[in-house]
Formats: sequence, structure tokens, C-alpha cells
Amino acid sequence: MSKKIKLGLKAKNDKIKLFEKTENNDIVSFGDYYINFISNKKMIIEGCKSVTDYNDAFLSLNVGKRIISILGSNLQIVSYTENEITVTGTFFKLEFGE
Repeated sequence: MSKKIKLGLKAKNDKIKLFEKTENNDIVSFGDYYINFISNKKMIIEGCKSVTDYNDAFLSLNVGKRIISILGSNLQIVSYTENEITVTGTFFKLEFGE
């Protein structure tokens, strides 16, 4: 089961920017890892330590102190290096757990 991420907002009206728009894609940063989305068909995750579970509908990644779970269809790992993984498919849901 996933846990909610505590973002450390100080006031009720504080906002946090999760997405930074670039020329080619959106990037979200949560600390030691980065996620690049190229539409909902391709995702590049920098800071990936290991793949903990994988099939064509579910992918679980260890990114240090967190686990990222990706739910979708036709999920495929197209490249995987020491610190970066590229996943293609159709993404439905992204969960962040501990």
C-alpha cells in the first residue's frame, strides 16, 4: 500500500511545484531522483537503484528511500543502466511509497 508523500508545506496556502515545463517534456523532481515524461508513452527515471517487480502491467522501482510503482499496459523496459531506466507503454497511474 502506498503512503502519501509529506512535502513539508509551512502554511495552508503554500504551493509546491512538482512539474517544470521544458522545451521537450515535463520533469518532476522529488529529491535524489528525476522523472522525465514524454507524453504518457515514455518515461525516463534517473536515480533508479533497482527494479523490484516487473510485468507488462506493473513496474516497481527502488529509488533510494522510496519505491515508485507504475501501473499501465504494455510496459517495457527499453534501457537500464546503473542509474537510469527508460520505460515505454501506456501509463495509467504512478504511486510513491516507502
